[in-house]
Amino acid sequence: DKNDKPAIYNAPNLGCTWGDLLQSGKFARKNFPYPTLGISGMTSIAALHWLIVLVFEWLPSMVCDTVLSICGAKP
Repeated sequence: DKNDKPAIYNAPNLGCTWGDLLQSGKFARKNFPYPTLGISGMTSIAALHWLIVLVFEWLPSMVCDTVLSICGAKP
């Protein structure tokens, strides 16, 4: 039956490299500032990316959730 086949989706080729995306991100960050708390920009080093995510996103979230739980609030 035609409905039993899984749906397959393909991402089109963007025609740019990861380096091109990094350069575009740097341009956009400089010309269109966005008021946010966090690390701006991207890195091509996977280990550095995950270290930044751990230190600046996950750990603060865990600390806040723990403090809220201790205070009796719902995190």
